[in-house]
Amino acid sequence: MWADISTYSSRVLPSELLRRPPSVCGGAGGQSISISRSSQSMALSGTGGGFFFMPSIASAPNGKEVMQKLNERLASYLEKVHTLELANSSLEQNIRDWYKQQTPVPRDLSEYERTVANLQDQFDASNQHNTQIVLQIDNAKLATDDYKMKCVCLLFLVSWVECQDSDICTHSHLSVYRLPPPSPIRYDSELSMRQAVEADTVGLKKLLDELTIAKNTLDKQVEELKEERLSLKKNHTEEMNTLLAKQGTTINVEVDAVPGVDLKSTIAEIRAQYEEAVERNQQETEAWYKKKFDDLNQQVSSSTEELQSGRNQLAELKRTIQSLEIEVQSLISLKQALEGSLHETEQHNYTQLSELQTLINQLEAELAQLKGDASRQDEEYKALLDLKTRHELEIQEYRRLLDMEDKREPKQARRPQAKGNKWRQHPPQCAQDWGRDGRRKDSTHRRLQIAGPEDYYLTALGVGLSAWWTGVTTTPPFVW
Repeated sequence: MWADISTYSSRVLPSELLRRPPSVCGGAGGQSISISRSSQSMALSGTGGGFFFMPSIASAPNGKEVMQKLNERLASYLEKVHTLELANSSLEQNIRDWYKQQTPVPRDLSEYERTVANLQDQFDASNQHNTQIVLQIDNAKLATDDYKMKCVCLLFLVSWVECQDSDICTHSHLSVYRLPPPSPIRYDSELSMRQAVEADTVGLKKLLDELTIAKNTLDKQVEELKEERLSLKKNHTEEMNTLLAKQGTTINVEVDAVPGVDLKSTIAEIRAQYEEAVERNQQETEAWYKKKFDDLNQQVSSSTEELQSGRNQLAELKRTIQSLEIEVQSLISLKQALEGSLHETEQHNYTQLSELQTLINQLEAELAQLKGDASRQDEEYKALLDLKTRHELEIQEYRRLLDMEDKREPKQARRPQAKGNKWRQHPPQCAQDWGRDGRRKDSTHRRLQIAGPEDYYLTALGVGLSAWWTGVTTTPPFVW
């Protein structure tokens, strides 16, 4: 501490007072500083144990010694002042450095945000992968059902072809190979499948509409959550900036020599207040981040559980897919075998069908020829029947005329003529009577009596017609 300066007196010449530089005097404890200039009849006084400089001091007997002591004390005082100024400046610098060090720096959360974003991307990717797997499973189930239905249809077709082959073998060579009408069982199955597909389509359309509505709702919620997140982030940034501005306020430390002020206690008190504020803000920040990270950990744990369950489901689905692939391979091999047998059956049936078609063509040609022959014979028959009818009418007319002539002539006059005609007595064996029904009559029942050339002509005509009629009636009828 600074020592008190006692009152002194000295003799000072006016010229020395004018040439003397100003002196600095300080009170006790360095609490006040006064600057004085030398002049005649001038006195300086300092508070708190100061000193008085009066002209009467120069008349003191030991003035030189006193002045020397005073100058020595003044020099020591100036050194102490300089030392204290250096100490104050270093103390101010230390205080500034301490506040700079204690000012909270905004934490860089970009690493945590990147980690959270990566986890969120992994979660979305796993969900999308699971959705794709479910879709592939549904497609595999539909393909399996389709293969099963195709196999049933192939089995039915093979059984039908076998039955058709047996029917072809048992039928006669004139039977025609014709395809049967479509099976009602297959039609019913196809109809039920079509109705099921239509019902599934309607259900999927309803589900698509519901999913669209849910997607729009979720999009709105996502937008609202994003806006809320941005507002929370903005508010948090503003609060952090406010706190940092409050805590990072520049403090100008100036040492003022005011009596009765304990700088150490004041600095300690201010330091305690700021440490308390910093600790409180740090605790609040740590609590907020802890809460956020707890929420994130919960989300990550739930996502991990869902991911594990998804992996388990994926493993089960893989096993199911493998079993389905094995079944599909077996069905494919069965299908190939059935296709091979079906191809062989088609080739065999095609060969038989070609042979039958050739036979059908031959029979159709023969049938056309028989139809032409029958139509021609029918026309000839009709013409001959007409001719026969006319000849019968003529024969009847000639017989009527002959009967009338026989009635007119006496019986005695005709007998000599009959004796002279050999043809009239013994007609030829071929001149037998044929009935209108085409049957031959015995010659003993009736014999023709030819009286002259007219009778001979009529007899020959009747014999020819009878022979023709016998040939026509004895021909077997054509079977259509």
